[in-house]
Amino acid sequence: MKRKILIVCIAFALIFVCAYFSEIRAYQKTEFLLDTYVTINARGFNAKKASEECFAKIRDFEQKCSVYIESSEISRLNKTGEFSLEDETVRLIKNAKAYSAKTRGAFDITVKPLTDLWNIKNFSRVPTDSEIAEALKKVGYNNIKISNNTVCLENGAQIDLGGIAKGYLADETAKIMQKYGVKDAILDLGGNIYTLGKKEIKIGLQNPSGARGEYFGYVEGNNISVVTSGGYERFAELNGKKYHHIISPFDGKCAESGVLSASVIGKSSEKCDALATAICVLGVKDGLEIINSEPDTECVIVDENNVVYLSDGANFKITDEKFIRGN
Repeated sequence: MKRKILIVCIAFALIFVCAYFSEIRAYQKTEFLLDTYVTINARGFNAKKASEECFAKIRDFEQKCSVYIESSEISRLNKTGEFSLEDETVRLIKNAKAYSAKTRGAFDITVKPLTDLWNIKNFSRVPTDSEIAEALKKVGYNNIKISNNTVCLENGAQIDLGGIAKGYLADETAKIMQKYGVKDAILDLGGNIYTLGKKEIKIGLQNPSGARGEYFGYVEGNNISVVTSGGYERFAELNGKKYHHIISPFDGKCAESGVLSASVIGKSSEKCDALATAICVLGVKDGLEIINSEPDTECVIVDENNVVYLSDGANFKITDEKFIRGN
């Protein structure tokens, strides 16, 4: 009888141990943050602990930097025109200014007065030329002045870190995973993908004219980020014409560069985020020129004729015969 009890106890102990190790070695979770769905898939001894810290980091950043939260640092800066910010926020603003200079102003976090004017999320009318001209007076990354941790916005400028935040947080969550020794993970911040691990992973690129989840090809690699921007992501229609959320800092209108989507691949998701937006504003030729001058960074660009253009070292395979390779 004692032998049977001992066997039963050992069996239950083994079941408990297996369940415990199964729980901590693989973890998946999705939350709605940053106005999108954030999903983390991780595998490793500290996968759950690392993932929860990642979500906490994203929540904290959103509270601190979202323009949709009145108490955030960025909201208070926009309201007062001058504010002392935390080190992390200042560092990100400095980086954003550097990307603006690198992209000749095509990426610009001071575009907020224009995006507010167009209001694609609740689109009801096309702004007048005079309204656009007035908003353009407030746009320009040189309107951002930084002294130590104090940021001053000149000429009525306002900023929005939304064009770089997901990329920055993808990098930060990857660092958290590495800190905990989690070697295999896929971090998906609303389409900003970061992969961790030795095994190369195929990442499908969204067909900009297709249904959600319909891919036209894939990139392959490991320990990389893939970020895609395109007017197909958020748009509105009025009188049979589409108006999208990517606003050109140059003329204040929806970007009409002929680019349907731009995917940038690299080690820095923050850089990929900024450059993907810039390509949609600049167009194929200038976009490729910038990417080909950047180390460890590649891109896949689709134009309005479904022609696919690749940077010099891009590892990409077309799987949809409706798309053709450009020169």
